[in-house]
Amino acid sequence: MALGFIASQITAIDTLDVKHLWMVSTVLGLAYGSLFNVMPMLVLEWFGMSEFLRKVKSITDAIQRISVKSVMFDNGPIPKLTV
Repeated sequence: MALGFIASQITAIDTLDVKHLWMVSTVLGLAYGSLFNVMPMLVLEWFGMSEFLRKVKSITDAIQRISVKSVMFDNGPIPKLTV
């Protein structure tokens, strides 16, 4: 799941044309979809109901911290997109 967020940031860095923003949006959408839809089901199966909330919250928080501190935001000014 974290690889999806990393892939979306790498795709965003390489995108210089507006026509290719659909790729960034697709990869990021798949990453968030897997984070908030698939991952809770897997955690529930693996750890049971007693540990569910604590595990899901810690995994979700960790992935969101990685996403916010990504290369895209630490790379200086955003390049201009060509239309």
